[in-house]
Amino acid sequence: MAIEENRGLRVSEADRNRVARQLNDAYAADLLSLDESTERIAQVQDAVYQADLAALVADLPPVSREPVASPVPAARPSPAAKPVNWLVSLFGDARRSGRWRSPEQTVCITPLGDMNFDYRDAVFDKPESNVMHITIFGDTEITVSPDARVETQSFTIFGDQDGGSLEGTSPEAPIIRVRHFSIFGDLKIRQ
Repeated sequence: MAIEENRGLRVSEADRNRVARQLNDAYAADLLSLDESTERIAQVQDAVYQADLAALVADLPPVSREPVASPVPAARPSPAAKPVNWLVSLFGDARRSGRWRSPEQTVCITPLGDMNFDYRDAVFDKPESNVMHITIFGDTEITVSPDARVETQSFTIFGDQDGGSLEGTSPEAPIIRVRHFSIFGDLKIRQ
């Protein structure tokens, strides 16, 4: 049996992660093409010794992870960057009632389940609440106080829509925007 030549210390998972970050940074800095980066990152996973990892980054200069100051002002976050509250329930319902905090964005997915949101006692962090409900074989019921305004967009196959958009009695009341997509499900908006 031949004795393998001494190639240094063995690598740890932390070593592999460090080199993979270096390669990703080099790709982001246009020092590597996508193919080169992909090939080298695959080799990182196969590396056994420190020398194997060192060879993968030997031809790369150190890349700073610090953001570079730009004369252009930073862009304002887009509306899509808002945090989203996810509710997913398979064969079950999603319910909110009583005193609860209404997030600005909620996505509710209930295959074979209903969504029942009662906003009458809800606490709103922002002046509007956006709710998207996607269901197959499930109903959506939204209950609001008489002063709340509701804007509805609905796409339903084999289902009914009862209520729809409502004009509130108070201009200071929250706006609840509902996007509803269902197959075999109803949308009910109640005051």
